[in-house]
Amino acid sequence: MIVLHGLQHKAIGVGDGVVVIKREKTLFVAERRKVIPISQITAVKMKSPGAITNGYIQIQLAGQTTADASNTVTGGTMDAANDENAVIFTAEYLPKAERVQAEINRQLAEQK
Repeated sequence: MIVLHGLQHKAIGVGDGVVVIKREKTLFVAERRKVIPISQITAVKMKSPGAITNGYIQIQLAGQTTADASNTVTGGTMDAANDENAVIFTAEYLPKAERVQAEINRQLAEQK
């Protein structure tokens, strides 16, 4: 399994046919774990970190719509912070995020 540990105590991992998004237990938040079969994913969106913003990787599920954040100052990072299907990461984790995205896309392509 390829795992990206992001900010907000969240991580995303991709294994054989599934994506797992996990939020670690904190003082005010209980641990959450969401397992998403690759077959339910319609897209994976990634924004690379900028000079003053973090990046994110976001999973889009069938029937779900996402806002177009291309014209916003943060490029959608603020929206991703509130999305349970997104993980925010810093520039040092960009290579790992790219590996996660590539693996999800590879598994999506195999299903077609």
